Amino acid sequence: MIDSKYLAVALIMTILAFGAYAIYDHSGDSDAATTYTYNWTVGESVSETVPGTSISSGSLPPGVSYSVSSQMMMISGTPTVAGSYTVKTNSGYTLSITVTAASSTTNYTVSFSISSGSSYGSLNYSSITVPSGTTFSKSGNSLVFKNGSTTLYTVTPTPKSATSSYTYSFGSWSSTSGTITSAKSITCTFTRTAVVSYSDPVITVGSAGSTITLTSDVSVTWSISTNSSKASLSSTSGTSTTVTPTSNGYITVKAVHNSDSSYYSTKTLNICSLSYNANGGSGAPSTQYYIQSGTGSHSFSPSGTAIYSGHKFVGWGTSSSSTSASSSVSVAYRSTSTVYAIWTTAISISAGSAGSLMTLSSNVSASWSITTYSSKASLSSTSGTSTTVTPSDYGYVIVTAINNSDSSDTATVTLNISRIVYNANGGFNAPATVYYVQTGSSTHTFTLSGTPTKSGYDFGGWGSSSTATSSITTKSVSYRSSATVYAIWTASEAELAFTSYPTSANVTLPTITYRDDGSYVIS
Repeated sequence: MIDSKYLAVALIMTILAFGAYAIYDHSGDSDAATTYTYNWTVGESVSETVPGTSISSGSLPPGVSYSVSSQMMMISGTPTVAGSYTVKTNSGYTLSITVTAASSTTNYTVSFSISSGSSYGSLNYSSITVPSGTTFSKSGNSLVFKNGSTTLYTVTPTPKSATSSYTYSFGSWSSTSGTITSAKSITCTFTRTAVVSYSDPVITVGSAGSTITLTSDVSVTWSISTNSSKASLSSTSGTSTTVTPTSNGYITVKAVHNSDSSYYSTKTLNICSLSYNANGGSGAPSTQYYIQSGTGSHSFSPSGTAIYSGHKFVGWGTSSSSTSASSSVSVAYRSTSTVYAIWTTAISISAGSAGSLMTLSSNVSASWSITTYSSKASLSSTSGTSTTVTPSDYGYVIVTAINNSDSSDTATVTLNISRIVYNANGGFNAPATVYYVQTGSSTHTFTLSGTPTKSGYDFGGWGSSSTATSSITTKSVSYRSSATVYAIWTASEAELAFTSYPTSANVTLPTITYRDDGSYVIS
């Protein structure tokens, strides 16, 4: 006897097979396709029968499998992951399966809003409901929500279309990844950017001169794009820069818009120069430059001096053999010119040997004078190539010689004078004061000489004081000082031989006046 339950199963399979054949007739059409649509719930036990023996593409939801019996696929199991699944069998049937979360599964709502720039864009969802455990992550600008490997939702931000005044763009999400275990709110932002219309910078050129300042109407990056070795810039960014030339020729200054490098302007500047040649001397001034945006010649005014030992600077000439100075030199706008120092032989003074007199000589005819302490000396000549200085007092004098051909050309020499003064110390005929004149500053040793007289006394030499009893033969005097030596007297033997003297006599004595220099006057 056949078990009734087996009969029931066989009957159901026969009905299903016949029904499928009756509804989807493939006779005469081997390419015809039949689709079975199933709506399952996560956790629900499912059991379906489909003609065929294998799956040619796709896969059944997790938790669901099949077996084959009598050319039929017996599909059964319990779906565990919500999602959409498409399966094709080898018999040409398509299974369209949708698995949704069971009503007993906890679902959560994820809401979306725009926190900044709400009018600058939109979202394709304001909220979605997903099962607990759903994960999400950022892909591009969108948020993708998945249950396992199945994508449930893709939330996409769409910026507003650009206008002539503004462009719009997505900003950011407040959260870009995670797992949904409770209700959640996620916000996004959109930004708006004003459309700015740029143009080439406008460069204004300042006054021409040794440097030149360029000014832009917008912030730019400055550079010398042509002949950069011929000048330097005070600044490479901003609204202005000062150009300092270093060589003649021309340069091109480029100003690139700092907001859009496709906009820029250039300015050509021309440089001329004047250089200085010391012409045998040294210390010539640095080269002068003139920079301009024009093309006119520039007139330089040579300035400064140079030095040349034994020569006097006259000025600057346009050639190395010039004898007259040029006050202005014209130079073309990209050229250079050179001026040369003009020299004449400078007056100089040569001093003769030191002694009681000093002879001074000059290399050119000169006018001579004592310009400091003229009362202390005299000159033998006031014009010519030499003069002799005769001192009359100790100290120093300054003698000046002025070139007779050029009154601005002068030379001076300082002469130091020392002296020895002879004092007859009550006697007569002391030697005249002796002077020593020199250009140096050394102490001079005078050799004492001369013999004064005094009635009834013998001269015993010269002493350093009026009461000296021992004599000296030399006396050292520093270079601007004066010293006095005094006659030493001893009574003569003839005077000592007298044994008696007149008791009275009428004698008229002369008046003797002594001078500081030891000389005297009898009256």
